[in-house]
Amino acid sequence: MQTIDKKRLIKEPLDKDTLKLAQAIYSTYIANEKDPYMYISLKRLFNLFGFDDSSASLSKIIEIFIDLTEPIAVENFEYGGRKYPKIILTFCTFEEIQKDGDGHMEIELNEMYLEAMKNYMLDPFLDIK
Repeated sequence: MQTIDKKRLIKEPLDKDTLKLAQAIYSTYIANEKDPYMYISLKRLFNLFGFDDSSASLSKIIEIFIDLTEPIAVENFEYGGRKYPKIILTFCTFEEIQKDGDGHMEIELNEMYLEAMKNYMLDPFLDIK
């Protein structure tokens, strides 16, 4: 059995809003039976952070998403029976979608990132089982 050397993969701890967003995305992932593709309405995100429905609030939401998608580098990573000497991963990808005056974020959670967090990260920011 190989021992995994866990490392500090995130340079700085996430700020409280970024952590709140990560928890909301992960909770949605679990609620949707671990489907990595999801849509979260902008209204729900505004409510999550106590923001009003404005372009300034949308800009702040996008900043939080950008903070959450800071890449990590993992060495000697194993996933799905494949070994990666070094791989760069991000928590998720996202895109703002506006349709008929209503908006949402289209999100794809990276399951490889979750695996890296669980098995390779010294101080994971989510309680992943």
